[in-house]
Amino acid sequence: MLFISHIKLNGFESPSLLNYEHPYLSFQLSSDKKNTRQAAYSIDIFSKDGTVYQSGKVDSAQSVHIPLPLSLLPHTDYTLSVSVWSNHGERAEGTTHFHTALAEADFEGAIWITPKTHLTGEGVYFRRKFAIERPVKKAELFYAGLGCSYVYLNGTSLTSTYLDPPSTNYEEMVYYRSLDLTEHIKVGGNALTFEVGEGFYAQSRVWVNYNAYYGPECLRALLSITYQDGSVSHFPTNPEDWYTHASPVTLNSVYGGECFDARRTVEGFADYNGAEEGWQKAITDTTPKGKMVGCDLGGVEIIKHLPAKSVSPCAGEYDGAWIFDMGENMSGVFSATLPPSPAGAIYIFRTAETLTPDGNLDHRSTGAYATQCIQQDIYICKGNPEGEVYTPRFTYHGFRYIELTGFHEFSNGYGTVPPVDMIEGLMLSSKMTETVDFKTDYQPLQHLHELMKNTYRSNFHGYPEDCPAREKCGWLGDAQIVCEWGLYAYDSTPFYEKFLLDIATTKKIYGKWHMIAPGRRDCDEASSLWGCAQVLIPYWLWQYQNNTTAIKTHLPLMHEWVAHELAQAKEYIISEGLGDWLPPCGNNSPKRMPVAHSSTFMLYEIAHRMAEICHVFETEKEAYYTHLADEVKQAIIDHFYLPDQHSYGYWGSDGVALTLHLYPEGEHDALQNALKERMQADDFAMPTGIYGNKYLVPALFDAGLGDMALAYLFHPTHASFATMMAEGATSIWERLEMRITEPDKSLRVASHNHPMHGGFLSSCFTHMAGIRPMSPGFATFSVNPCFTKHIHNLSMAYESPYGTISFDYHIGENGVVCHLTVPANATAVLTFKEGKCHKIDGTPLNLGQNIGSGTYEITFDMN
Repeated sequence: MLFISHIKLNGFESPSLLNYEHPYLSFQLSSDKKNTRQAAYSIDIFSKDGTVYQSGKVDSAQSVHIPLPLSLLPHTDYTLSVSVWSNHGERAEGTTHFHTALAEADFEGAIWITPKTHLTGEGVYFRRKFAIERPVKKAELFYAGLGCSYVYLNGTSLTSTYLDPPSTNYEEMVYYRSLDLTEHIKVGGNALTFEVGEGFYAQSRVWVNYNAYYGPECLRALLSITYQDGSVSHFPTNPEDWYTHASPVTLNSVYGGECFDARRTVEGFADYNGAEEGWQKAITDTTPKGKMVGCDLGGVEIIKHLPAKSVSPCAGEYDGAWIFDMGENMSGVFSATLPPSPAGAIYIFRTAETLTPDGNLDHRSTGAYATQCIQQDIYICKGNPEGEVYTPRFTYHGFRYIELTGFHEFSNGYGTVPPVDMIEGLMLSSKMTETVDFKTDYQPLQHLHELMKNTYRSNFHGYPEDCPAREKCGWLGDAQIVCEWGLYAYDSTPFYEKFLLDIATTKKIYGKWHMIAPGRRDCDEASSLWGCAQVLIPYWLWQYQNNTTAIKTHLPLMHEWVAHELAQAKEYIISEGLGDWLPPCGNNSPKRMPVAHSSTFMLYEIAHRMAEICHVFETEKEAYYTHLADEVKQAIIDHFYLPDQHSYGYWGSDGVALTLHLYPEGEHDALQNALKERMQADDFAMPTGIYGNKYLVPALFDAGLGDMALAYLFHPTHASFATMMAEGATSIWERLEMRITEPDKSLRVASHNHPMHGGFLSSCFTHMAGIRPMSPGFATFSVNPCFTKHIHNLSMAYESPYGTISFDYHIGENGVVCHLTVPANATAVLTFKEGKCHKIDGTPLNLGQNIGSGTYEITFDMN
């Protein structure tokens, strides 16, 4: 049987706020027959007014990222039906429903409002009461509360996400959300309430030198009600009907934390019959803001509950301060169950990633030296005799440890230990689906892979971040280094599309690429290995997801970035940049790849990638980029290659050169051998950082030197990922050479939660398992595992755009046994480098032949 599943529009299943101007469709096929391919498809789109689009039967195998050649109407319900015919003569049908986003004009009448009187840092309620006199058919709410907001209707909280909407360059665009309130609206009196905090929009405490504050907390919302009789009412934000009141949050900062005074609880703040005392009419907010854009991105949600593992006195016995250990480093908040406490009792919660030798919190790695604040939340009790529960909602922290002061339950005498279950860690991250299941019997690699998952999710709150405490910033270099891993490991495509919009709007606002997007903290103009995100992220979206929209949308800026880099070059050599960032040997080490190497190598790569892109999207420009890449390659060889050494003189440079084929003709084997000898002579002490490792590791695996890659990555005595893990790391550190046991802890100012060093782990999938796209989106993919002496068992299941690709191997005394599953409508090409007497399902196998969908057993002899 042939089936259709996972029908997506613009990357979302059944979206409620679809971008209606340039929609694209993807779906997956499954079949119980081998070698199943799509022969044709047809697409029909309907609205309540009838058929709006019919493709007719299209003879095509395309099932991923099919552009729909129409512009849909805004704010409209649609049904899409897709039919598929297979090469076996079978037919399948699938249907999905979606709703398009509002046009900007639909928000007319709904204006931005803000409190008339407001203290900086204070949370605010916005409320409107209204009466419904007849039965409701549908009630829709469209809203943006800046910086972040929570929605209540008739006393019921309707939002479970945190820090929403996602941060943007607010001068250019503001994301809004939608909620279906149909089941909550009642005939009679209703009250719609928003609780709004600073978020990143009104953040005024940190990075003040960059004017990070956009304006005061504000709200724009439209409640649209369709009645059973077909009539419609709109309830927009305006100064006439909306009122504001200070919330119990007396201070909030997305960086520093919040203070919640429960004594200031506003009784009935979200109820129709709530008191009017203390409420003021809202005023119009005139702060300039950009276009309202519907957001279907997964919100920030609780992805893991971490009960505290232990509780102990802080610096001495019974000193009144207690340390709760969550067991692993994370980003998020906590839930604290407080004992009955008198009104005005104060509990202070401070968080950090590490402890000092005497047991106190060490705030340095969370960036107090840069933010000028520690991460701290304060709760002032209301005096509930049954106790109170507190969870911060307008901040998030990077932490493993929580220091609690103010605990006063002395039933067993002074020093009564708080119950360990008093505090639970709540890990927060953007909602996304895991798309890879990777396992290996080589435990250091498996452990590091799990740490990378924790670190990546700890640094995703609407966009890819660098660290969850000090900066919370979208550094372009970190993002492009990790992008390949992220596209394999998670359904992250919509977030990278959003991040590209952040990069584009930053460029529009400032006239140049900043190191960071979004936001106003520029940290200077983007250098080569950071600004290249403008080219590489769209390229990888195309390769891994067949996402052509990102290329088409950003191609003008991609051309601009290459031209920008050429303007920095002299004779095609770029000498400036941050370079191969933070190798364990230090940025000033003579063994670190020179900046001129890394910046110029990147100029070659972006020229080469643009030639590939233009081959498909702008054929008239392909020759220009091909010629440019050839010129840069020759300049690299002429300026940097050492013929007598058959090397560029540095591990990282040689690794990049092998991966990108940047060496003189006939020099491949000599360069490879020179790299091998240099690594052995250096006793595998790692001199490579986030860029060098991204290229060196796959180069070594491709060369059959995977064991050498593992030797330096997991060296037991030189600074490496192994020494990091031996020190108890539960997330990947910003500096691998940090030693928390050394008397001189000057390096501990670096973050303990930085995904940038894990970019090379994409080679777990592309080289160790050997699953690589040969055509965009994995329509055709190669299977070419790179074996080592250390890895005997490895398995990977990847939810590709076409369906699940799974591959595993076991190396035993009698040879290698592999299992491969190819999804319907995809093709695998087996290109094993090693072994002989290859067989597939017991039949001799010719390497390089195409394998259609189905599940296969592959065996061969390694001897």
